[in-house]
Amino acid sequence: METILQEADAKLKLLKNQPRTTRRDQTVKYLSETSAHFAFIKDAWRNHSAHGRERYDEGKANNIMHNVREFMRLLASKPLTVKRNSLSLIL
Repeated sequence: METILQEADAKLKLLKNQPRTTRRDQTVKYLSETSAHFAFIKDAWRNHSAHGRERYDEGKANNIMHNVREFMRLLASKPLTVKRNSLSLIL
C-alpha cells in the first residue's frame, strides 16, 4: 500500500512541474483526491483495525465507509492501473 502512495506522490510531483493545461490540472486533482482517500483508508482502517489496535464506533465506521465509497467512485470514473514499478492513469 505504501508503495502505491509513494508512486502517486512521485507522479504528482512530476505533473506539478509540467506546464498547466486542463488535462494536467484534472489529472493532478484526480491523483490528489484518490491518494488522500487511499491514505485515509490505509491509516484509519488497515493499520489499526486490521492489526487489532483499535475498535470503531458507528461514527468512525461511517467516516471510513464514506472515504471508501468516494475512493471507489473516483476509481470507477477513471481507473488507475498499477504495474510493477509503474502507476498509470487511464484517461
